[in-house]
Amino acid sequence: MGARVRRIRVGKTSGRVQTSKTNWLIVLAPYFFPFYAILFLVLFFLAHLVWNLTSWFWLMFFLVGLGWSFHVTFTLLVLFSVAQPDIQSQGYLFSTVMIYLMNLLTVLLAATALFPNLRFADLGADLWYYSALCYRWTLDNLLALWQHFAHAIRR
Repeated sequence: MGARVRRIRVGKTSGRVQTSKTNWLIVLAPYFFPFYAILFLVLFFLAHLVWNLTSWFWLMFFLVGLGWSFHVTFTLLVLFSVAQPDIQSQGYLFSTVMIYLMNLLTVLLAATALFPNLRFADLGADLWYYSALCYRWTLDNLLALWQHFAHAIRR
């Protein structure tokens, strides 16, 4: 993002990075960038350039899944157990929505990168269709519930 790191402070229970400028993307990046999953992926493909690791792709998928699991678990643990100043600075609602959407985008991009027969546009269209289907189902059931309660109150 063009910012310069001015100071890094690391402690046993907290840490802080001071940059020359900030925005929501810089502040929230640690919550949607799966560092270890990307690290495992890059290391595996660098090793694949040297050795033929085609028969070991299962290991790459395992390591990426492991890194992603750590990322999701740690992100949820931090979000729900400790008051994070960076989340508070951007607003809790905005931060959680953006973290969710950016993680979803990261998963979609990773899926299209790891599986050549998947297309990003197709995954996006499926996501849109099934999200709309879920919202429609939820709204239909909420409306039915509302009508049931309204009918019960009139009696």
